[in-house]
Amino acid sequence: MRHFTTLKNLTLLLIIATIGCCLVVSGPRAIAADEILLWIDPPTQAAGEGANFTVSVMVANLPSQNGAMGLEFVLTWDPTIVTGISVTDVLFQSIAPPDSPRAENVWRLKSAVNNTESSAWYAYTFRDLFLARDEGYAPISGNHTLATITLTGVNTGWSTFSFSKTVVGGYDFDTGLAPQLPSTGVGGTVVIGNPPPVIDVISPQNASYIKTNAVNLTIAVSKPVSWAAYSLDGAANVSITSNTVILQMSDGQHNIIVYATDTVGQTASSNKTYFKVDVTPPTTLYTTVPPTPQAELLHGTFRWNLLFNASTSYDQVSGIAAYFWSFGDGTNASGVEVTHAYNTPGTYNVTLTVTDNAGNSAVKSDTLNISPASQPMDIPWGLIGAIIIPAAWIPALFYYRMRMKRKKKKA
Repeated sequence: MRHFTTLKNLTLLLIIATIGCCLVVSGPRAIAADEILLWIDPPTQAAGEGANFTVSVMVANLPSQNGAMGLEFVLTWDPTIVTGISVTDVLFQSIAPPDSPRAENVWRLKSAVNNTESSAWYAYTFRDLFLARDEGYAPISGNHTLATITLTGVNTGWSTFSFSKTVVGGYDFDTGLAPQLPSTGVGGTVVIGNPPPVIDVISPQNASYIKTNAVNLTIAVSKPVSWAAYSLDGAANVSITSNTVILQMSDGQHNIIVYATDTVGQTASSNKTYFKVDVTPPTTLYTTVPPTPQAELLHGTFRWNLLFNASTSYDQVSGIAAYFWSFGDGTNASGVEVTHAYNTPGTYNVTLTVTDNAGNSAVKSDTLNISPASQPMDIPWGLIGAIIIPAAWIPALFYYRMRMKRKKKKA
């Protein structure tokens, strides 16, 4: 895989076109009002060797009056590249299902993949034109899927699908079958063993945040391509020839898909990438509890404790990723809610920096004034001890003297 470079020219397609093989078919062409078109859907696809795949045969422009009373086609391909497996009816199974009343008397369907497995044949006619009309099965009008054909890739290469026969029978209510209606078949192409390009979006990354309104689109593809484009937020494709920059992006979530077509007409798309553009810084707010610092005495020392709360800060696009506090006293902290203690009064510059997920930052700074507290009373603990401790001996001394007097009297 390599990074997307200047697109290759269409030399290979031109060479193939010169030998009469149309590899890129965008869909049914414009047709005249009275012309019926059969075509292959999808017009181009890829499959691996040994893998089964299907193509559908579509019909358009069947007239609403005197419409089709029978259809037939023969589709051919290169049997050295793909081999046919089966033909499955779609249209008439829904119009006249086999279990509907009297259906077996109304219509018949024949389909087959021939013995050489290089073509598929499909034919439908009504057994009884007037009964079919009475039962509501005829005529057939509008645009429909006729049948799906299942095939297998057998060798590496490409094969066209071509209509060798298209027949559409008309109908007249008075005469029954009318002359054949004009019809045209447009084929398609399958590439075997050559997978479509793989497209990776390198930038912007999925679920990323971008803080500029100019987004770099960088992609990588697995093979040379003839065309590439991107679709932003589901809008119309914008063709590109190299990595590009998408300008004037608005704030909010966006998504992007990249498409590319290789030189044999296979188109692929990248996964949808989601990202957010956020060029707006967050709004930074905080409160303190208490609003005015109050001194608290602890072991004879005053401290001023504050709770800082930034939960009212917000960012409407990418959300807030980080909170950083600077308290002005040489200390810092992180978190939406933090507690800090000042040890001395003074004036401090408190700064809160809030950063969103896109990397945008906003700063709020405030001056915090801490007033000195009242000084604690100077208590003369030594003098108090000198007074209390001797006084404790007075009762003891008095008791001792009383005991001595009693002993003398007894003697």
